[in-house]
Amino acid sequence: MSTEILELVVFKSAAYTADQAALEAKILPEYKNGDYGVINRYKGVNPLDPNEHCWIIIWKAREGLDKFGKEKAATALGPLFPLFEGPPDIHSIPLNGQDYRKALAAPVVSLSYATPKEGVARETLAPLVENLLAYQSQVKGTHGIVRGQIHEKPGSSVTIIGWDSAEAHQAAAKEERVAAIIAPLREQLSELKAKDMTLKQVD
Repeated sequence: MSTEILELVVFKSAAYTADQAALEAKILPEYKNGDYGVINRYKGVNPLDPNEHCWIIIWKAREGLDKFGKEKAATALGPLFPLFEGPPDIHSIPLNGQDYRKALAAPVVSLSYATPKEGVARETLAPLVENLLAYQSQVKGTHGIVRGQIHEKPGSSVTIIGWDSAEAHQAAAKEERVAAIIAPLREQLSELKAKDMTLKQVD
């Protein structure tokens, strides 16, 4: 059974910062020129680094995302890649019925990437992650959580949380209970990184 897919593209580009409208005029129509099943699109910027941007695309199914990649990525979007300051990070996760709208509509959206140490089973991580997410979902200032396994990087995951503000996110991260919950999780991870973005939906 097909499930909606959230694709996350993070990149740095001073050229895009300087003239977003011109580049978007080349990019945005390509998602509409074809039966790809694009449901929603969002763009965002890192408030701490104005040259770091992200795009989030919601696809009806992975088949549409794969079709777009084969038909458009190299030809229509390929010429834009030289404007990026390094390769973009492109990941996708199955939504499996999760409602992404509330989290992505929040004033600030945190993107967290986690990669387990070699040999650590998903069954080991699952209760630790669920414990953390259960607590974070009740923290003051949150606006929904979306999480999924990264298709392009098996074993790794992305967690997206909406917040009232960057300050609310920082305050929650400093709470003693969060530190106690996340400590055993960190022991099982080779990588845990996070960044905040401010998003807006685009037509």
